[in-house]
Amino acid sequence: MVQLFEASNRLGGRIYTYRTPNGYITELGAMRLPLDQHLLLATYIKKRFGLPIKRFQHYNPNTVVYLNGITAPRSSVDLFPETFHFNVSDKEKGQVSHMKLESDCRLGIFSSSYSCS
Repeated sequence: MVQLFEASNRLGGRIYTYRTPNGYITELGAMRLPLDQHLLLATYIKKRFGLPIKRFQHYNPNTVVYLNGITAPRSSVDLFPETFHFNVSDKEKGQVSHMKLESDCRLGIFSSSYSCS
């Protein structure tokens, strides 16, 4: 017996293929498939279809962002958050965002419902 539970009124999860009235097919769903978490799917794509897989780059310091009316490379946001009018303490100025997060976790600032290990 198979039971299927779906959180929305359509099947497909992250994948959502849309067919226009003119016959065009467009993907409106996931921008990526996390194949490192779905090993069976990754194996199927590689072996059954022989498709190349390109690793998705989650972070690129050269990505241009627009924050609080300022356009700059993403690396500037991480290195100089005060430039973008974020409310940071003198101690936090110049800290890279992931370093600040690690520091906050060690200090126990986050509630116990979050895991910082």
